[in-house]
Amino acid sequence: MFYLKKQDAPAWAALNQALAINPSSALVQRNHARLLLKQQKITDALKIAQSLYEANSQEPENKVVFAATLVVNQQDEQAKILCESALQQRPQYAEALAILGQLHLKAGDKVAALSFLEQALKIKPHLVQLYLVTANLYNENKNLPAAIATLQKVLTYEPNEVGYQMALGEFLRLNHQTEEAIALLQKTVQLAPDNADAWVNLGTALQQNGELQNAKEAYDKALAINPAQGEIFSNLGVMAKDEGNWELALEYFDKALILLPTRLPIMVNKAATLNHLGRDEEAEKMAHAALKIDSLCENAHTILGGIFQNRNCLHKANAHYLKALELEADNEEAALALTVNHYLLLDYSQAIHYLKQALPILNKPALKKFKSSKTYATYMVFLLNWWENEIKQGLDFNAKNTELPFLAVVGESHSLAVHRTDFALQEMPYRCQAHWIGGIKMWHLAQAKSHPMKQRVRQVLSDLPANSPILFTIGEIDCRLDEGIWSTAKKQAADYQTLIEKTVTGYLDWLEETLKKTSQQQIIIQGIPAPNYHKELEMSDENVPEFLAMINEVNQQLKYYTLQKGWQFLDVYAATVAENGKSHGQWHLDSHHLKPAFYRQAQNWLSH
Repeated sequence: MFYLKKQDAPAWAALNQALAINPSSALVQRNHARLLLKQQKITDALKIAQSLYEANSQEPENKVVFAATLVVNQQDEQAKILCESALQQRPQYAEALAILGQLHLKAGDKVAALSFLEQALKIKPHLVQLYLVTANLYNENKNLPAAIATLQKVLTYEPNEVGYQMALGEFLRLNHQTEEAIALLQKTVQLAPDNADAWVNLGTALQQNGELQNAKEAYDKALAINPAQGEIFSNLGVMAKDEGNWELALEYFDKALILLPTRLPIMVNKAATLNHLGRDEEAEKMAHAALKIDSLCENAHTILGGIFQNRNCLHKANAHYLKALELEADNEEAALALTVNHYLLLDYSQAIHYLKQALPILNKPALKKFKSSKTYATYMVFLLNWWENEIKQGLDFNAKNTELPFLAVVGESHSLAVHRTDFALQEMPYRCQAHWIGGIKMWHLAQAKSHPMKQRVRQVLSDLPANSPILFTIGEIDCRLDEGIWSTAKKQAADYQTLIEKTVTGYLDWLEETLKKTSQQQIIIQGIPAPNYHKELEMSDENVPEFLAMINEVNQQLKYYTLQKGWQFLDVYAATVAENGKSHGQWHLDSHHLKPAFYRQAQNWLSH
């Protein structure tokens, strides 16, 4: 419990000399008890400390030394009384404050613990072993700058202490100071090349910084020292997940859980991976297992929200997302999901409420994992602002009862634009109802192998009433500059026209085969709008004509094969394209999506 971090051997030598000179000295006996405690000789330490206290129970130092031995012997209440008494006599007694900090920490009162530890360090800054405990408490309070400053200070006393360096490196990484973390941890592994944990921490920082090959090399060195490193397999799983290799990610998470069966982050990552792979029942089971370990695991609630959202059980999904948001007020992902779900449930005011909580996601770093969420958040701002203007003109957005029959709209974000609007189909008015499948592409359905998105479409179709007309709004994501057909053709030096035909025919053929098993017969396929992101296109002038030609070709093939199957085609390209091949902007809400008002006149661009 005493924190003067000096070499024990010289201390023992000095003590033995003191004992030989004056064995009955209270000062000598107190130091003897302290050193015995450091060597875990608890019974001997307690015997000496108790004897000192009984000889002079009013001496503050005797009280504190006795309290330290009592703490180790689990007699916390008596130790607390002794330290409080010592502080009444000597308010600046750092060791007494340190012991009280430990006792409050054991009792779960982290606020009081941190207060006592801060006071102790202010009085005696060289009590080095207090720093790590204090830094961890700052971290738990989400005060990373204070945690970092605390460990930076202790390293001025112990500059080569590996444990402090590792902890500081981790806090720097968590605070997105990855370059500093890497520089520090590289020094750490030089000081302790056989420390597997140091290599793991370095690998984690390198991985966060996008230096994946260097990260793998660090993990290899850690595994060579200790093959039973569950944390490494967990990190490799995250790496595989970020690279889109979900099956490999699952293998790594399974390996990690063999070694660390109750580690929450691994359980949560496995649940998220299973969910992405369409193995919802297994994902749900894993998320609930995580909640059994920690009922306050907000990530598990977020995953369960996604699972129920996939099943179109929006109220159940919202209950989990709301719980996640209660547990983590800055969980923008949960707030964004609540925004979309309340929009789908025609609860405009709640959608606005949660959108405000989601908007800080726009300030997140420009990382791949935030890209989709940031795009959706921006889109929902435009969409809800558009509806706000409609509401000001007298429209009752929340009106859920209607005499109009429903037109089911199946697709990604474009399905949200048409949700709740009226759509004339063969002169008969319908009310549109979105069945949102976030991120779905034609490519997902065109693949010969199984894909989770196929199961989600099947689920939607099976839930629809017999003979429901359906509008499919799938494909715009396949036709963007940074992903889909164009990106794949450039990366693989492939012919984009071949990719277009394979994607379009695969998509429509799979739909046709799947629809044969249902009673739905009135099918509409929506095309791809002309691009409205003019600034991005101007950045690659030499490719613009070819890119615009690609979008035109996708629409031509979509229209041709749709009509061949006897379905209707909604030609949003014809409705939006200007003479230069870009959008004229009349019907666009933002860079990619159409205004809801377009669908009120969509019959003008229907072909059959």
